[in-house]
Amino acid sequence: MKIRILTFAVLAALSVSLTGCGDDKADEPAPNPNPNPGTEVPTPGEPGNTVDFNVPDQAGASIKGVVYCGDKALSGVVVSDGVEVVTTDENGRYYINSAKKNGNVFVSIPSGYFVKTDGVWPKFYGTLTKDASTVEQVNFELVENDKTDYVVIGLADIHISGYHNNNEKYDASVLPDIQATVNEYKAAGKDVYCITLGDESHDLYWYDYKLAIADTKPYFERTGVTAMFHSMGNHDNDPYVGNDFGAENQFRATYGPTYYSFNIAGAHYVVLDNIVYKNAGASQGSMANRDYDNCVTEEQLAWLRNDLAHVPKSAPVTVCMHAPFFKRALLSGNAQVPTVAYHGSFQNPTALESCLSGYHVTMLTGHAHVNSSSRKGYITEYNIGSGAGCLWTSDYLASNHIGRDGSVGGYFVMERSGSAYKAYYKSVGFDRSYQMRTYDLNRCHITAAKYCPASNDMLIQSTIGSPYLDGYDSERNDNKVQINVFGFNDRWSIKVTENGKTLAVKRINGYDPLWTISTACKMLQNRSTPGSSHVPVSSSHFFECQASSASSTLRIEVKDEFGQTYVEEMQRPKDLAVDMR
Repeated sequence: MKIRILTFAVLAALSVSLTGCGDDKADEPAPNPNPNPGTEVPTPGEPGNTVDFNVPDQAGASIKGVVYCGDKALSGVVVSDGVEVVTTDENGRYYINSAKKNGNVFVSIPSGYFVKTDGVWPKFYGTLTKDASTVEQVNFELVENDKTDYVVIGLADIHISGYHNNNEKYDASVLPDIQATVNEYKAAGKDVYCITLGDESHDLYWYDYKLAIADTKPYFERTGVTAMFHSMGNHDNDPYVGNDFGAENQFRATYGPTYYSFNIAGAHYVVLDNIVYKNAGASQGSMANRDYDNCVTEEQLAWLRNDLAHVPKSAPVTVCMHAPFFKRALLSGNAQVPTVAYHGSFQNPTALESCLSGYHVTMLTGHAHVNSSSRKGYITEYNIGSGAGCLWTSDYLASNHIGRDGSVGGYFVMERSGSAYKAYYKSVGFDRSYQMRTYDLNRCHITAAKYCPASNDMLIQSTIGSPYLDGYDSERNDNKVQINVFGFNDRWSIKVTENGKTLAVKRINGYDPLWTISTACKMLQNRSTPGSSHVPVSSSHFFECQASSASSTLRIEVKDEFGQTYVEEMQRPKDLAVDMR
């Protein structure tokens, strides 16, 4: 057999058929965990013998290598080709009998260490360029990192493309906001890791606007994070390819494996690809309908079981993937807590849940472009609002930056201390205390004269219509106030006082009026017809209360699940305007 020693080069293009989706049954969930279990787990990768890069062949192994730190070999470190999962021996050596399907091999970075980086890109994987009959050697160099306090940024659906100059909007707003957050934490001596949650690019515009997945890399490089990891979204597939594996090749060549794991300070992170891109009929130069399934393939599930076999049940697990696991949190009837159910498009949620059984699991997901948080048993999901608002739509129509649930475009920040964490949603352009927007319903009457004088009230009602107008097309003087708390879930609390008196507050499914005047009304003003993507979506992070007068100041106090309190002194009357706070 020939031997080839590899460096961390870009991935070779491969095309292999995809395995089917799993249908395993879920275990019964454990009781609701404390989100901050505070447990510490043993650190693998203990230094052993002096490293020797002369790794002899082993019968049947097509990949081999050594994991080391300085001049010491590291034992017990997990290495995988995405199918087989092995650990290093006392000499830091690993061997994998690999068919080399995925074209890469990666180290699951152990706690107490990290990998070297090239700018913000962690060198946790190596590219395989030969077939399975040729032995390839890939070594992984680790560096000691004993920091237990660090930060993880979850960045979803940034959709960098040249359409409507969205790449320039990213540079002007989102990028400097992330840089400021990163610099603040770094100044406090903390490492900052970023994990994208898919849709870094937008497949529809890859070729017309010359911004394919490879072209997104400089935009993330400039964030200045300690290291950046990526997960794959439906829009990160090559639209000229009509099968999932082949459509992922450019992503692999740019960002590496589409699923993998790593550890930091006792916490285990798993990145999954839950998009199966179909796009039947596509060919070079011609994209098809770009359709896909939400599914974690059987191949990934098998890998995940093997990966978690090396993770103690006491370790908190964070799963990062694109499409949400649970349905958007909505209220039913008079309930004040949403019913939690699997997302309807997720084809095999019980199979994934079964793999994760027994762990305290936090899921970070994107795709929906809204904020929604759900908890079922041992799994807590934060479905995070898009960094792009909603495809940058309100940016170019109204020069603000919001999504269809009214949340400001932003990102999720986890402040971790070992295996425990606190978190918050960071709105772009605002400080971290900005967690809500308030509406004076006396001043939220949406009319053509005020918001789209080139149109008329009949067109507003016929093109936007019920339920999206949600009563905003009628004048009211009942002194009611509506509060949109972007990250609210059933572990939060809210209190509203007027002149020292506590008011009754009701949680509702609401439609954000700012989105309506920023998109649909702006389109009517431009004499175009709003489509389904220009109306708001119903969200349960809205609240309603009634004041005693039209001009009193309300104190709104919100406390999140981590004990962090956010306060707004709402001065009324308050107008509904595209530039409102």
